[in-house]
Amino acid sequence: MAVDNDHARDDVTITDHTSPDFSFNSRNDTMASGYGYSGGRSRCFTYWQEFSKCFAQTDNPVNCRPQSEDYLECLHHPKEVARAKAVQDEFIRKAEARAREGQKAADVIADGVIVGLGLIQRNKQEAAEAK
Repeated sequence: MAVDNDHARDDVTITDHTSPDFSFNSRNDTMASGYGYSGGRSRCFTYWQEFSKCFAQTDNPVNCRPQSEDYLECLHHPKEVARAKAVQDEFIRKAEARAREGQKAADVIADGVIVGLGLIQRNKQEAAEAK
């Protein structure tokens, strides 16, 4: 926002309220946001507490891998998304296979081949097979 210095007033302070204040206290060991939409605990707060407790008590951070994976799954749902994608891909594959089978049957009918019902025997061999 440009301010004309000739017409600026000393008693008016212009602040930009469009950008959020992302202040971070590095001495605080809590989550950046421990609050959910309704003001209570966030949905993943218990997973964060488990991970934080494990990380604080261990000498080897690799020991906290399961808690970390649980927390990240709660936040981003990568395993759930991968499973849903696999189910969707299988559904599409089966639908395409059914469509190909339907297309083959439609091609046979479109070629003008008369499908026999077996009511009229064309030769003696078919008559013998029918008995």
